[in-house]
Amino acid sequence: MSSPRHPFSPLLLLVFAALAWPVHPAGADDADASTTDESTTEVKPGEAASTEPADEDEKGPAITLRYGFQKGRGLHYSVVQRSYIRTTKGELEDTTKSGTEIAKHLRVIHVEEDGTALLESTIDHARMAVQFDDAAPVQFDSRKDEDPPKQFRDLAAKVGKPLARLKVSSRGELISLVKLEGQPARARGPAKPRAADFRRDLDKSLPAKDKADRKRAAEEQKVLENILVEFPEKPLHVGDSWQQTFEVEVVVANNLTRMAKLQRTFTLASVDENGLATIRFEIAVLSIVRDPQISIQLLQRTPKGKILFDTKAGYIVSRSQSCSEHIFGPFGPGSEMVARSQRSERFVAPKKPGEKRDVAAKD
Repeated sequence: MSSPRHPFSPLLLLVFAALAWPVHPAGADDADASTTDESTTEVKPGEAASTEPADEDEKGPAITLRYGFQKGRGLHYSVVQRSYIRTTKGELEDTTKSGTEIAKHLRVIHVEEDGTALLESTIDHARMAVQFDDAAPVQFDSRKDEDPPKQFRDLAAKVGKPLARLKVSSRGELISLVKLEGQPARARGPAKPRAADFRRDLDKSLPAKDKADRKRAAEEQKVLENILVEFPEKPLHVGDSWQQTFEVEVVVANNLTRMAKLQRTFTLASVDENGLATIRFEIAVLSIVRDPQISIQLLQRTPKGKILFDTKAGYIVSRSQSCSEHIFGPFGPGSEMVARSQRSERFVAPKKPGEKRDVAAKD
């Protein structure tokens, strides 16, 4: 049964905010990105991966996962995301469906001898739709629509403009990030040095514990901002895992916020004869959460998924994840929330000159 918007509808915005996933995995400090294997293998600069067997190791060959960035080579991806949220309380029911298709690319600006690369991310075009209950869907396609609906204006304003420049190591560690906020290159300028000087002076004046806390917070922020998967320093055997812990902000009562700790676990599931690695991952909430309204903010932040990585060429072939949760009592007795989402991202191979790039992935 469809009904008008009800008092708990505004909280759905918090759920949709969690669907952005940058959710893309990234790196934490050494304590949070350790593997279960202790063997070591040296990787030469520019070498994407090594499959030399470890000495006296009964697990079989070890592999060191590394990216193989090449200057001037663009990495194009198609992203498709679908979500469904249904909330009920008594006779009230609210259903929201949304879908997004995005074509994006990473431009490799520069690559150093050790494989460290400077990347620039851009959304090429986007198609979005959202439907509330039985109302007509609200839609926008950046390739043909000039005036985006208010629901999509923020994203529409970023289409076709560089969003960020990332400096990353060959294993995907985020070294630095400059947000360009979707501004054209001619409008961008160097960062003001006074901000960096202020932070440096502040760090000098802080006690050791506060400095450590700031460093940990900065490293955890990289987990949220990195769009790559960060691989461990050490080689892996099939079955080995590594973890990253990080915190996200959730809203409690009266617009107050608190931090919730999450942990992302990666497992190298397999490597086939062509060097295609399958990596599975899942995210779990480590903080104790008893408030159902906090639970609904975290439910889409704990997906499970799979990554395919080409160990020979050194790039992500595809990523997919899904989440399905059913929460009782988020808005008091007799209320329920059901949330399901799927997200897929696939590499789009370069086309020959004159060919059109087909980036609209189909389910």
